[in-house]
Amino acid sequence: MDTASGRRGGLWAGAVAAVLGACSSNDPAVRYCAQLLACACQPAPYSSAEVCAAELRGAAAQGRASVAGTDLVFDEGCAAEAAGLAEQHGCRPAAAVSEGQCRVCAEIHGDRQVGDNCAEDVLPGYSDCDRHLECVAGTCVDPCARLGEGQGCLDMSGNSLGACAAGLTCGFTTRRFTAPVDEGEACPTYTECAAELLCVNGTCTAPAAVGEGCLDKFACAAGAYCDPRDGMCRPRAELGEPCVDSANCASGGYCDHANVCAALPAAVCAGT
Repeated sequence: MDTASGRRGGLWAGAVAAVLGACSSNDPAVRYCAQLLACACQPAPYSSAEVCAAELRGAAAQGRASVAGTDLVFDEGCAAEAAGLAEQHGCRPAAAVSEGQCRVCAEIHGDRQVGDNCAEDVLPGYSDCDRHLECVAGTCVDPCARLGEGQGCLDMSGNSLGACAAGLTCGFTTRRFTAPVDEGEACPTYTECAAELLCVNGTCTAPAAVGEGCLDKFACAAGAYCDPRDGMCRPRAELGEPCVDSANCASGGYCDHANVCAALPAAVCAGT
């Protein structure tokens, strides 16, 4: 099993971890499966909530068995969290629910705390850090912690070391949290500029408005895109309207195989 599959399987296991008896309205597996089927995922992942719950029970049993003989535990408490999160997000796409969200509940985990040394992938996709922590570059970190100016934001492999405090940005070149660069000031990469600004030719610049020329697809103001056919900023297409690529579509949409803006799938459809 690869790491991605391990994480995906773990999520399914977490959604049903507390469920081995009869189903009820408080059953995390049933709640999770009901939300999954309510969002009409394409292709449909299960034919019914009962089939979904049965598979999740099997994944939970495998999760429990996998920790036998190790110092890790299978956390029953992540089931309700997974179901509650799915219900909270409803059928909104991942991009719409990720902003300001921070959730870690490792179904399989150890007891190491923030700052402790840790081992990644003790089991595929899981470390020996505590349930709400992640193992980054051999150290347990809290991915939801708000870090201050000057603190590291990325390790040498580009992994995040935590979220920045309000008003700061993560410098891709310095790998530290810094105050954002204002308009007209130099920027090494696009990550250093203040919100709504773009790094163009090494300078933080306001995005181009509709009707103005643009250099790339993301160089236009919110609600607009850079049309590759003439290099001009155009209003983004709404759902059901023709598109050139996904940058052409309004927020919440993507350009499908028929070159029409379609709604992004619900976050729950991707197992998040």
